[in-house]
Amino acid sequence: MGMSNPEKYQVPEFETFERFLFDWLSSRNLENEDFVFQPQCNYVLNENMKVMVDFIGKVENFEHDIKIVEKTLSRDILLKHINRTSKTFDFRKSYTNPAMVDLVSRLYAEDINLFNYDF
Repeated sequence: MGMSNPEKYQVPEFETFERFLFDWLSSRNLENEDFVFQPQCNYVLNENMKVMVDFIGKVENFEHDIKIVEKTLSRDILLKHINRTSKTFDFRKSYTNPAMVDLVSRLYAEDINLFNYDF
């Protein structure tokens, strides 16, 4: 599943993470945006707000989490790594001021809680 129209994001509002947050994301109804901007809990919670899946892996724990899936399925999963960064990256370093943390904390409160993230 990809973004419906990636070209539409080639705009000045996406030049920096801070501009993206304050000039674009803050004014959007996330439910109407491409799936990558929507709260991810939409995909794992049912109408009663209960988790519908047995396991939730995270990109930042990919190597570990894929082994759990392989063990559960009793088979190897071969995935190609595309667009890999050269080093590990802590997302928290992208938040250069408290207003950025506040905005994302409000917009994605359910995700932060469900997936045990913190700043």
